[in-house]
Amino acid sequence: MADGKIRHDNAYKRIFEHPELVQQLLVYFSGEEFVKELDCNSLTKIDKSFVTVEFVDRESDIIYKVKCLEKEIYIYLLMEFQSSVDRFMSQRILRYILELYDFLLRSDKIKTLPAVFPVLLYNGDADWTAPEDIFDLIVKGVIPDMYIPHFKYCKITINDLSNEFILNVKNFVSALFYAENSNKYNLLSEFNVIAEMLRKEKPEFIKLFSNWLKYIFKVDNEEFINDIESIPEVKKMGLAEKVDRWREEIFLEGKAEGKAEAEQEIIDKAVKKMLMRGMTIDEIIDITDLDFEYIEKLRGN
Repeated sequence: MADGKIRHDNAYKRIFEHPELVQQLLVYFSGEEFVKELDCNSLTKIDKSFVTVEFVDRESDIIYKVKCLEKEIYIYLLMEFQSSVDRFMSQRILRYILELYDFLLRSDKIKTLPAVFPVLLYNGDADWTAPEDIFDLIVKGVIPDMYIPHFKYCKITINDLSNEFILNVKNFVSALFYAENSNKYNLLSEFNVIAEMLRKEKPEFIKLFSNWLKYIFKVDNEEFINDIESIPEVKKMGLAEKVDRWREEIFLEGKAEGKAEAEQEIIDKAVKKMLMRGMTIDEIIDITDLDFEYIEKLRGN
């Protein structure tokens, strides 16, 4: 479990070092309108040298400085990838933010403290039941409530996101979350779904996604990974052209093996490959002109 947590920590840190992907996470998944005003071109990762050794060792997080409506604010992203729920998460996050404030007060002559937007990204199996406001963790009825602090963090729980919502977003982070909510074996049959979400992304991000699949899911299907990495090429060609390429590859494979395969056998193999990638029967009919029953039979074989 600990090794899996470290893998997730490291992989997600690499992903969210890219300002564009941080912007996708906040704009599409935080549920907050103000994040649309962030100038993500100004997003700068902050060194965590100001925090205690205890926090460096135990926290999975990134801090950014960014401009919002011409003012500098901070974003604190904590990534929680363990199965247990920390009931006192709000206290942990608040303590960290106070350490950031202490550092800023020591370093700069400031009269006001900058705003910090705290975001928790959680992917554990258990429901996140921890109070999001520290107020709810403190005993009441002894002193007036006005002296009890309020502090909330923004919670993004990957497992709570519906596939319908994720599929409507169509970007790198949605593909990431879709894969998190799937499993290794389902992914191999859902190439088209993932490709559609990644289709508009930069080649460097698509490569980043394929590396993430190999690292986290231990996906060792070379053909699947190659198809993911060829999405920039695929989006320049029609679906029919890609099928023609598959057919040609299968034919050449047959020749290399010394087999004189019939044309229908080549088509059958191409159709099975399309089915494996999650194409619908209607899509396959449009490309091959085969009838529904024949494709259904191939799917059952």
